[in-house]
Amino acid sequence: MYYGPFLERFPEVAAQETRVITAQGHALPPDGEYGLVELFCTEPGCDCRRGTIVFRHPLEPQKLLATISYGWERRLLCPMVLAQMIRTSSAKCKALT
Repeated sequence: MYYGPFLERFPEVAAQETRVITAQGHALPPDGEYGLVELFCTEPGCDCRRGTIVFRHPLEPQKLLATISYGWERRLLCPMVLAQMIRTSSAKCKALT
């Protein structure tokens, strides 16, 4: 299963809906804006109903600071959220929780 950025398939919508979080005045995470990038399954015919939001800092866009993986089920009609931190022992990740 491959996850691709929403913005690659729908750049106009992503330009309007992509969000950032601004950290300011805390020891961790460092001050700055953190981009939230949505990833969805791109496998044709897949009905996994899962997505991921990744947190990135513009100075280190290749580094994932944290992820939120989620899924949804039609019968429930509500998202089920599971936070999954990358490098859970790092101080930056603990500060984001």
